[in-house]
Amino acid sequence: MIDFFKKLLDEIYSHDRIVLMTHSTPDLDGMASAIALSRIIGDLGKECYIVAPKNLINKTLNKALKCMSDEGIILPFKYEKSINTDSLLIILDVREGRLTECEKLVSLIKDKCIIDHHSTGLTSINDVICGYLDDSISSTVQIICEYMKYLNMKVDALFNTALLAGLYQDTNYFNYKTTSKTFLIAS
Repeated sequence: MIDFFKKLLDEIYSHDRIVLMTHSTPDLDGMASAIALSRIIGDLGKECYIVAPKNLINKTLNKALKCMSDEGIILPFKYEKSINTDSLLIILDVREGRLTECEKLVSLIKDKCIIDHHSTGLTSINDVICGYLDDSISSTVQIICEYMKYLNMKVDALFNTALLAGLYQDTNYFNYKTTSKTFLIAS
């Protein structure tokens, strides 16, 4: 994991713009990971955007986005048509191109990284410059929290709450793929 974190940091620093994308019809695991990662990348001094979700049907995610909006937090959402293809694309919580929010970006953007915790049985995007794929980890949130720890960076309480909610949701109330590390991240 540490080698991946080093490589990801190098790739972030070597690109002017970073685009984050999760699966279509996102849940709080993928989107909270993207939101927290966008804050981290911004703190590293890089321009960062999140591919705007087309379908927001997840009630928990909607509540989290509303809370952030109510607190004056402006999230860096951008529609795929306005995204510069000379960027680094970080794909979160999915590893199959056709399941992403915008499959077209997967083929248009050359430099891609994947961070995912789902089963390895799925078809994966092949032309990535780095990736962390581990189906023994509870959630993408857990990986992003480990990355924050690696960078010795923190995000605001509201972001942490969204991350915790994503962890809680993806582990089915701490009943699925939960280990001592999951509880350490939650704490």
